Amino acid sequence: VAFSSFMDRESNDFKLKIDATNLFMAEKGVKADVKRRVRTYLLQSSSVRQYRKHQELLDELSPMLQAQIVFSSNDFWIDLIWYFKTGSQEFVLEILRVTQVALYAQKEVFGHPWTLYVLRHGLVARRGRILRTGEVWGQDQLLVYSVELLESATVVALTYAEVVMLKRAHLE
Repeated sequence: VAFSSFMDRESNDFKLKIDATNLFMAEKGVKADVKRRVRTYLLQSSSVRQYRKHQELLDELSPMLQAQIVFSSNDFWIDLIWYFKTGSQEFVLEILRVTQVALYAQKEVFGHPWTLYVLRHGLVARRGRILRTGEVWGQDQLLVYSVELLESATVVALTYAEVVMLKRAHLE
């Protein structure tokens, strides 16, 4: 019963948010195509909200259980980064605890220096290549200190793109 009431509350909260957004956009005279993009974005963002709630839940678990969950749900990209693959379990767990999740709309340009990105869902274009779910870019960004050595991390979202980000500032 508790889980059911929690899900009902989550669903009602989301419906209220959609209603408030629709009212806001109607009052402001937002064009139909923009309204559609905003509603689509809000629907797509449900997995980001879920990810954040899962992070809160992890905080309540023991370190061993946290590690087991984090590694089993992120192993598809942890193994792609040599300094994570060779790092201790404690090291990688601490790093994963400071990751953030973001959602970008179709055609949105994003990417910041000194940031590692993992594409959780969607398609993006970077330097003439199409990157798909599970691909990683910016691995070197966490290790480089010279601005002259930085490569552009800028990408264009071809679909709604959900990414996990690790900013070097969070490691210092």
